[in-house]
Amino acid sequence: VKDIALSTKDLEKTYLECIRRGATSVMSPTIVEDDNCKIIKASIATFGSTQHTFIERLDNSTSLPNFKAYENIEGGSVVGLQEIDHVAICVAEGSLGKWGDFYKNIFEFTEYYHENIYTGNSGMDSSVVQNSLGNVRFTLLEPVSGVKRSQIQDFLDFYKADGVQHIAFLTK
Repeated sequence: VKDIALSTKDLEKTYLECIRRGATSVMSPTIVEDDNCKIIKASIATFGSTQHTFIERLDNSTSLPNFKAYENIEGGSVVGLQEIDHVAICVAEGSLGKWGDFYKNIFEFTEYYHENIYTGNSGMDSSVVQNSLGNVRFTLLEPVSGVKRSQIQDFLDFYKADGVQHIAFLTK
């Protein structure tokens, strides 16, 4: 996952406030449009090579510029996915607090849950941060040393950077 996009009703205000609080700009506010829709987007840097892009819709469209839908060749059935429950992010050992503070300071997220999970051989520390509405939730995962390597450390070594390990969907 290269980019986690977040919707906002006032992109300019959101972007400038994040920069004022210490975020690093990747892209300043830019209008993007096609014949079907028009948006403003801007991006800031986060963990690894991942960024957060803010999107403000300037019309009533639900798609993005240059989006092309594909027909469901299977005939289509309702899968039952409702929304994204959380995004799990693996971060380097010793940096869980840094990234928790990033989301608290830059986005005014709060820590929703904190847990240290240890097995006989391995483990991880985790912190769940979320926005005030509770509809944007990131689970930050940090490896801990043990007899065997943590699955979090395996992820970090394989991708050679912090990054999104999984996206969990809510369903009935």
